Amino acid sequence: MREPEPVTTVHVLGNRELFDLYSARLAAYAQLYPGARLDPSRWRWFSSGSPQDIALHLAFEGDTASLTTLVSCFPGDLKGDVLLRVLSCLPETLRPRRYESLLPVRKVSRLQKSLPPPTFLSPLSSCVSLLHFLFHCRFPSCSSSCMLSRQTHNALSSVSG
Repeated sequence: MREPEPVTTVHVLGNRELFDLYSARLAAYAQLYPGARLDPSRWRWFSSGSPQDIALHLAFEGDTASLTTLVSCFPGDLKGDVLLRVLSCLPETLRPRRYESLLPVRKVSRLQKSLPPPTFLSPLSSCVSLLHFLFHCRFPSCSSSCMLSRQTHNALSSVSG
């Protein structure tokens, strides 16, 4: 009879990681199927697949409640591009209200918050402003009704001549 191999730290840590993985999967399974008995075939499928594969399966079925639960159980695995790919597999006939909580939210940085909103000028209004400057505002006697700022006047005067 052979003697068992000594238990090393690598064995313990490897088993600990495996235990943590299965306990997280079991907790997610219990949240997805509350009150249901442990179905061996369903558990085999659930414990052997990746969170992305399970999410894709739930998306194809249109099960947004289970998909939401799965995303909350595995937030590190189901985010960004992976989540968008999963959401693209939802049936097109599904109402957006059923999955709007899963849509990623764009985060705005402090710098973006401090910047003024962009001003969009049509090409026509830009031409009108330039013509107004060239014909009326090139001289120090510019009227007070001029819409251009003094800084814009100075910039345009250096360009035009």
